[in-house]
Amino acid sequence: MRFFARRRLLGSAITLAALGGVWLWTERMHRRLESSSYFTGWLLLASLLFLALFHLRKKLPMPPLGSAAAWLQVHIYTGLATACLFALHTPWRWPNGTLEALLALLYVATFASGVIGLYWTRSLPKRLSRLGQEVIYERIAALRGRIRDRAQTVVLTAVRTGGATTLGEFYNARLHEYFSAHRGWRYRLLPNSRLRKELLAELTE
Repeated sequence: MRFFARRRLLGSAITLAALGGVWLWTERMHRRLESSSYFTGWLLLASLLFLALFHLRKKLPMPPLGSAAAWLQVHIYTGLATACLFALHTPWRWPNGTLEALLALLYVATFASGVIGLYWTRSLPKRLSRLGQEVIYERIAALRGRIRDRAQTVVLTAVRTGGATTLGEFYNARLHEYFSAHRGWRYRLLPNSRLRKELLAELTE
C-alpha cells in the first residue's frame, strides 16, 4: 500500500511540476507579447502521440522499452496532464471555428473515455473480487436468473409456511422489478450498489 501511495505521490508531483513549468513558460511568452498557441499546440500533439504509443508498447514486451506497469503510469499522468495543456492552448474557452470546435470535441470525448476507463480499471476489479468467484460477462444473465429464482423460492416458502404476506408483497412491489429490469447506461458507466443497499434497508425495517 505504501508503495502505491509513494508512486501516486511521485507521479502527481512530477506532473504538477511539469505543468507548472509549461504555465510559467507561456506566461513568459505572453509578457514578451508572443503567442503561446504553437508551443502548447505542438506540446499537446506530442503528448497525444506519446499516449498512442502505449498500445504499441503492450504488443512489444521488450525489456529495453521498460515495463508495462511503468508505461501505464506514465500514460495515466500524461493523459491527465493533457487536460491542462488543452486549457492553456484554447486558452480556457471553447473554440469558435468549426474545425477547431470539432477537434476540441474529439479531444474531450477521448479524454472522457480515458477517465472512465481509468475509473473502471480501478473500481471494477475490486467489485469482482468481492464476489468470490470469476464472473464471465456472457454468464451474467444466467447468474442473475439463478439468483432471481432462489429469491422467489425463498419468498414462496416463507409465504406458504409462515404466512409472510408482507414479504410477498415486498417482492412483487420492489424485488421483481429489481431482478427483471435491465441496467441503464448510467449504471453501465458508473456501476454502484446504491439501489441494492436501499432495498436491503427497506427489507430489514
